[in-house]
Amino acid sequence: MMRPPIEPAESADLLSWLKRHGFAAWHLGREPAQLSVIVLFREHSAWVDVVHLRGANRVEAARLPRGESADIWRPDKVAWHYYGRVVAALTALRNLIEQGCDPSAELREPPREAQPLPLWITDDELRTKKAFSPPSGYPINKER
Repeated sequence: MMRPPIEPAESADLLSWLKRHGFAAWHLGREPAQLSVIVLFREHSAWVDVVHLRGANRVEAARLPRGESADIWRPDKVAWHYYGRVVAALTALRNLIEQGCDPSAELREPPREAQPLPLWITDDELRTKKAFSPPSGYPINKER
């Protein structure tokens, strides 16, 4: 099956970088060819990094505190948040990962100006078909 190209081309390199650095992904949509959102995430130290990728012009990246209340679908507190075009948002997240983040960073609610609500996976999206993609190098249990 042929995959559609990712535009702009730099975004493919950034997505590969995220996968190599431990990001898993949930692909949500009615059919594989009709994705509504890709949710990428990784847990590390005190944080969970999350990306909601809806298109080349609508991407959100955030860092939220790790713990029982961490919600990759609808985070209510974030230490860092970026909304913008795909290359800018993924580059900002990569830079944050490479520079680290102060564990005492002040937590705040993510902005809620855009519609549908930013950093918010809708109930309809959660009810769609989901496909999971583990990070690169993830050991798959092949027990029979």
